[in-house]
Amino acid sequence: MNVLLLQKQLVAGKILISDLDSTSLEYFRSKNKKNKLQNTKMERAEFLSKIGMGAMFALTATCLGSCSKQATTPSGPVDFSINLNEVANVGLASTGGYVIQNGVVIAKIGASTYAAATVICSHEGEKQIMYKSASSQWYCTVHGASFDINGNGLNGNGSKGLTIYKTQVTGNTLRIYS
Repeated sequence: MNVLLLQKQLVAGKILISDLDSTSLEYFRSKNKKNKLQNTKMERAEFLSKIGMGAMFALTATCLGSCSKQATTPSGPVDFSINLNEVANVGLASTGGYVIQNGVVIAKIGASTYAAATVICSHEGEKQIMYKSASSQWYCTVHGASFDINGNGLNGNGSKGLTIYKTQVTGNTLRIYS
């Protein structure tokens, strides 16, 4: 029997002391007299006190560092046009509808008024911005970041704001530009 493997499984919670047969339990106790076995779960505070401040700092720095992404703003200027009569743009036929094209969310916010924003959320760089017509807001479906129609953040996750683009309607053509 591998005592080290057994100990790791116990610490990891993969097995409980009650899962061991009496022979295994006695063998483990004889090889690990310093460790008192208990059939309880370790609380967070106890865990943190046992690993020490150095290990806690290393774990925290690793976790926090992995929670951010590099690209939280679009790269380069935007300037393109779409034909409002094309089937791909049917979402813009009625007020409150939206489409996503070229990394831009385009919403119809009035009879002949449109708004456009980047699809990239400033919170963590996810490409999940959508338009919520009920509240006239841009919204990130990943972490709930909310922005007003002008790109101003409305909650903590939206605090960095959102890149907004200009729009111009000429006949059946909508231009979206920086």
